Amino acid sequence: MIENTSKRDPLLHVIGAMGNPAGYITDMEAAGQQQFVTETRLMPAEGDWDTLQALGFGAPTPTADELFVNSTLPEGWSKGATEHDMHSSVLDERGIERVGVFYKAAFYDRRASCYVANVGHRFATKVIYGDEKPALPDKWAVLTGEEREDFVDSLQRYLDDAEVHPDIYGHRVGRVKAAMDLAMYAAGGSDV
Repeated sequence: MIENTSKRDPLLHVIGAMGNPAGYITDMEAAGQQQFVTETRLMPAEGDWDTLQALGFGAPTPTADELFVNSTLPEGWSKGATEHDMHSSVLDERGIERVGVFYKAAFYDRRASCYVANVGHRFATKVIYGDEKPALPDKWAVLTGEEREDFVDSLQRYLDDAEVHPDIYGHRVGRVKAAMDLAMYAAGGSDV
């Protein structure tokens, strides 16, 4: 069950914040994330439910908590925590994030939403803005053709933006071109 922290007795907030107000809130956020990822049937009510259902999520049904609905995950999919307490993921059977979830559990501004991730674009963003040597995503072998195309298209959009705004995007062009070359090589030198 996910606790609706906005319904806690206000006196508990005062007591909890005594001595370390920031710690009280961050602990609340961390607990909220753990509650979300362990509740396999709950998803944020705010999201593109037509697309989620097309991916295999069960039809959403209301709960007593207006932020969440009951819904089954597609077969083989799971929830996972990220490094940030307000962000979680729904991973497909390949271990790839397919849905991003935002849940702020703080009692004073409690909210939740989810979005369907563009797999190729997300991997391209990690390559573009990462610090490691440019490489294909570690999941390249299990990406679909469409996901690989989205990866390459996202790299190309970055290069196009760099031509128009080199002062903003120019410093990462080398790594983007290197990733593009790797993708083309992996595709046998033809279009991905």
